[in-house]
Amino acid sequence: MRIALVRGPSLNDWELQNWLPLAKRHQLLLVGSTSTKLFTSEATLAWSICVGELISKIPLGYFLITSLFGDPRMIWNLESLIKGYDVAVTAETRSYYSLQAIRAKQKGFIGKVAVTVWENIPFLGDGHPRTRRSKEIVKEEADLFLAVTHQAKKALIKEGVNPKKVTVVPMGVDQSKFKVKSSLSTRNSLKASKLKVKDKINILSVGRLVPEKGFDDLLRACEILAKDKSLKEWFHLTIVGEGPQEEKLREMAGYGRLPGLVSFKKVSYDQMPKVYRSADIFVLASKPTSTWQEQYGMVLAEVASCGLAIVASKSGSNVLVTEKAAVYFYPGNFRQLYFLLIKLIVDEKLRKKKRLEAKMLAVRKFNANRVAEILESNLRDLVANYL
Repeated sequence: MRIALVRGPSLNDWELQNWLPLAKRHQLLLVGSTSTKLFTSEATLAWSICVGELISKIPLGYFLITSLFGDPRMIWNLESLIKGYDVAVTAETRSYYSLQAIRAKQKGFIGKVAVTVWENIPFLGDGHPRTRRSKEIVKEEADLFLAVTHQAKKALIKEGVNPKKVTVVPMGVDQSKFKVKSSLSTRNSLKASKLKVKDKINILSVGRLVPEKGFDDLLRACEILAKDKSLKEWFHLTIVGEGPQEEKLREMAGYGRLPGLVSFKKVSYDQMPKVYRSADIFVLASKPTSTWQEQYGMVLAEVASCGLAIVASKSGSNVLVTEKAAVYFYPGNFRQLYFLLIKLIVDEKLRKKKRLEAKMLAVRKFNANRVAEILESNLRDLVANYL
């Protein structure tokens, strides 16, 4: 098969783990934008200009392009890039490049169009008439929808998509890279007064430093933990990421509230497996907004594969992703998060139990090679009548 994976500025290494195995058996084209940064060289890359990225650099440019087209993710010369391919796989019904792929199919340039869907909030963006019309065309004309969660599937069906055209394919990770460290040290046999940072229970949280990711709630929970002198000696918090809230979060961790107990790091994606293996407990404290909730936290698939005990908020699709392997709290409830952290810090048996459950879930659900086989089967069936 000739497969064109169209992502524009959203092309990234973590999703590609599920697609690159197909490059060994098929002609796989990756369509990204000039701003895309990848570590891979396993497939054919086609760089193009994302018109929205270009125009947004001029005053009122973003307002102009969204007013005219609804969605700014228009890829320059996309039709010529994907011409002759059996199937184009885009992302999200509201992405303008999804509409571009549909138009290419209507002109006979490509065979089929499949759309990967992460969005789990129905009718998002429909307030803009051009976005609403664009989505209607994509939902009607696309041949297959690859929903990453059942929640995303329900959102599509609620918007009127034919259920027969929707299949659920959870994403996975490369488990030759994201794996459990060779040995798990026992910390509770050590005296707290002699613990160094590397010997403490390492709590980890990863993500863009923005309000909806809930890092402020995590810091508040850890601040309560630190008030207990006996617990204070047992844990260290590491936050990995960057974003507009970084300064505020650093201030929250400072002023004597969490002295020496919090580290902020910026780490490239290829180094993340090492970061995960240095941790014991992972926290995803995200909280929903009117336009966003957790869709499919790939970070959950990564940390589960590395065998960390997982604490997650009940935001969006989190419970669907990690199922019973994680422990959960209500978004924004930092006191509930605090009590969950206490249990996992002081109870080594519980911590090991949740780590094992996470790893077992990952083996069953998050193997990228197995996901690639499912994607391949779906696309093969889709283009069978076209070839």
